[in-house]
Amino acid sequence: MSFNMLSYSIMRSDEQEQLDRTVRRLVSDRSAARKAAENVSGTDPELLSQLGALGLLGISLPSDMDGSELGLAEECIVVEALGEQVAPVPIVSIYLACHILSACPDATDVAAALASGQTVAGPLINADGSFPNALVTPGIECATHLSSDVPFAFEGTSLTSFLVHADDAWWVVDAHGPGVERSDLKSLDTTRPMARVKLVEAPAKRIGCFPPGDLQKIAQCLIAAEAVGVAQGALNLITEYALQREQFGQPIGRFQAIKQNLANCLLKLESGRSSLWGALRSVADGVPDGAASHLAKAAATEAASFAASESVQMHGAIGCTWEHDLHLLMRRSKHCEISFGSPSSHLQRLGEKALELYGAKRRKSGSSNKPEQDIGFVPSQADADFLIEFQTWLDEHAPPEKISQLRRADLAGRRAWQAEMAEGNWAGIHWPVEYGGRAASFTQQVLYYAELTKRGVPPLPGNRGLMLVGPTLFTHGTDEQKKLLEPTRRADILWAGGFSERGAGSDLASLSTRAVVDDEKLVINGHKIWTSQAQYADWMYALVRTGPQHPKRDGISVVVFPMDAPGVEVRPIRRNNGDYHFNEVFFNDVTIPLSSLIGPKNAGWSVNRTTMQGEHLTNFLGAHASQARTIRRIAGMLQQREAESGLDVGLRQRFNTLWSTTQIIHLHGLRNVARFTSGADVGSESSITKIVGQENEKAMFEFLIDVMGSAGLEESIWTSAYLSTRASTIGGGTSEIHRNKLAERVLGMPRDLWADEEVDIAQAAE
Repeated sequence: MSFNMLSYSIMRSDEQEQLDRTVRRLVSDRSAARKAAENVSGTDPELLSQLGALGLLGISLPSDMDGSELGLAEECIVVEALGEQVAPVPIVSIYLACHILSACPDATDVAAALASGQTVAGPLINADGSFPNALVTPGIECATHLSSDVPFAFEGTSLTSFLVHADDAWWVVDAHGPGVERSDLKSLDTTRPMARVKLVEAPAKRIGCFPPGDLQKIAQCLIAAEAVGVAQGALNLITEYALQREQFGQPIGRFQAIKQNLANCLLKLESGRSSLWGALRSVADGVPDGAASHLAKAAATEAASFAASESVQMHGAIGCTWEHDLHLLMRRSKHCEISFGSPSSHLQRLGEKALELYGAKRRKSGSSNKPEQDIGFVPSQADADFLIEFQTWLDEHAPPEKISQLRRADLAGRRAWQAEMAEGNWAGIHWPVEYGGRAASFTQQVLYYAELTKRGVPPLPGNRGLMLVGPTLFTHGTDEQKKLLEPTRRADILWAGGFSERGAGSDLASLSTRAVVDDEKLVINGHKIWTSQAQYADWMYALVRTGPQHPKRDGISVVVFPMDAPGVEVRPIRRNNGDYHFNEVFFNDVTIPLSSLIGPKNAGWSVNRTTMQGEHLTNFLGAHASQARTIRRIAGMLQQREAESGLDVGLRQRFNTLWSTTQIIHLHGLRNVARFTSGADVGSESSITKIVGQENEKAMFEFLIDVMGSAGLEESIWTSAYLSTRASTIGGGTSEIHRNKLAERVLGMPRDLWADEEVDIAQAAE
């Protein structure tokens, strides 16, 4: 059983999908890996021969070397599929050899033999990714000999031809020839045996040049792909087991502890997938960007080790036995994690590079320098025309000095700005043209928000109305209700959302605020809590219970009404940082027309889905831009602290993690863009972006205070942000609730026991 719902397969071509299916049909289980483990045999020659017969060994070689002229993306597809089944073939070494040989015109014979499976060539390189010092010695009659000592040769036992880097060139050495001393090492991963290789004036043939630094970047991506496969394999095993294994009369996948841990494995896996996807997007001239490959290696291999380890924990004692496949995955995950550098070493390099880059930018052009945004797609001509029109309008209506004023403006000033944007039809651009919008496509919306972010334009005060309430009104509202759309677009009406109650937070369907039909009126009694900006709002969009005898969700309706209606009382709630962002709103016999219902009575849960779709859309578009600004500011603070007090290893490690997670959030968002533009829906997967983004935001502001040291103890905007972001993982559904969604809706875990009780109530009502 496979639960690969979130794979980057959405962005694959038909040919790439066919390649993936071909490999998975060939290697559909771990029987070859188990045979290798039992016999300590390393490479499976039969499987290697089959891969060669299918043309899968030399897929990146040029056609004149009997290759398929494909690229790193296709190699990663093969490696991931083989990694999931812990296939005992040295595929990483073989593919690295392909990249070397492709650049060496004098290596046609070696390349053709490799493509067919007649020889197993690979670079002679240490398992940590370092290249050994090799001494070149001229011999008799122009012969050349190499001497070197490689204590932990990566996949060294399986290779029949070594590719050795020396004197800025690559040389081929017969692994069974004279001058080669090879001692097989008993390796943790028996399917990837290492060897100690010593060359003592071994005959060598020079074949050409290929930059070793580029080879390391490619290796990091290939191992990242293998690690993603391992993580997926571990997650598949525990997901299937959690549905089958029963305790206390229930499948263990129904218990919260298992669901939360499954979701954590999925979150790690998807971070690995996104980082690998980002590295493959960065490929230029066959080589990925260095930072992208470091990130992929760190995130994917961490995911593999985490998923394998947690899978063992959730399996219990059976997961610790030789007979279970988990030890095969654990061994391979550790092999991936350590080979070519540990995750922490890659994060360290990324952090150092980021600090160096931010420092250089500040010295060159000041801290206001804003990098170009990666929007995740190539705009069409229609998109480009749309963007040019918007940029032209902004140039005229929002010069830098006005944007600066807007950032300091009060609510009235920001309302006026939204009205100005509405005049130009730049507020609510995704709305239908008939309601004042532009019917902007998803890609045009991405361009719109990217341009606003790049220029530093503050959010519109009426975003809740534009993104949440407006689409609900023009989708479900009556003609009379749609008259609220234009003042909403202009910010003449600001909206509050009436959702949570004291007894209905994450379990929103338990809300108890009642709306009783009285002739042609609705009489509302109850309260709402944690209502953002209700003290400034003109109207409220609220969920109320109109069917008290119905099962929880079936008795809810959506209503809209003015905040100055008699019986509405707003009580601001002081937050931990001292401000009054939230409110509690009380309803005491608030009487509104029955026509205030949006959609049918008791159908509010369905109507509200339109509202929440708008929320998911807006959440990930600006997340990375906001956090990127914060991490740049933190980088400056950290550099200043280190200049004054020296290096604090703990703080630097935390910065490395925060910086890398910020990049992964960006990549999660770009994958969401890719899903939308390919016609797929972003459903429960949006919970991944929310969890990772908001947990990172929370950690980021705590880290900022820690970097400030003693100054962080003085009340400031940063201490205020630190305190307020403690709620980041609570608002919009807690991180725990979203983890449950992932476990249930993506991984297929059964709902909690109370869900059965709800079904029983519904059946009784029928």
